[in-house]
Amino acid sequence: MQTFKRSAVCHSDRISFKDLKNQKNYVNPFSFGGGLVNGGLSKDAMSLLKPIFSFDYMGSAEFEFGELPKCFRRIAQKGKEWICDEVSNKFSVKTSFKNYSKMSGEATIYIYAPKDKMDDIKDYIKKAIKDEYCVHLKEGLRLHNSCLESLNDKDVRIRGWVDIENDYFFFIDKEMRDKTANLFDSVRNSITEENEKEIENA
Repeated sequence: MQTFKRSAVCHSDRISFKDLKNQKNYVNPFSFGGGLVNGGLSKDAMSLLKPIFSFDYMGSAEFEFGELPKCFRRIAQKGKEWICDEVSNKFSVKTSFKNYSKMSGEATIYIYAPKDKMDDIKDYIKKAIKDEYCVHLKEGLRLHNSCLESLNDKDVRIRGWVDIENDYFFFIDKEMRDKTANLFDSVRNSITEENEKEIENA
């Protein structure tokens, strides 16, 4: 996964994202730099995530010292209605490091997010599909590269992203989105009132 920050289209705070790499029985041992092991995620958490995705190199300290598990705990909390949705838009890339036969097309992004944030998220992603440089990023989003690989039937390495401050996922891979949603919905539905208090105080 890659680290970047943007100023949100409809929010005033700074947002950090990670992109999710398609899992092929591979875990990058350097994904989280030199901080906490697995960025603070427990072995149990990693075992649940491993069948769905792995993490690419982050490159920023917030991913090394526990922000990701805090985000995932918030996502697993009860109290908000989480939904799946999608948004599409056309994109065009003038230059690329690789010679693709198709340099423009339409991309569909699959989202898993709180219902009350979905409209804002869709607005941002629709703009990012058309122009991934529409907002300032700490590091490149690389959304167009993933869209190009998918459009040209290439193996797509980066397939999803998670906002670790505003707590939502988006993917170019519907199956990965659905599996992620099913995992967090299952965890959320299994939480008891006692567990919920522990999560809130964590």
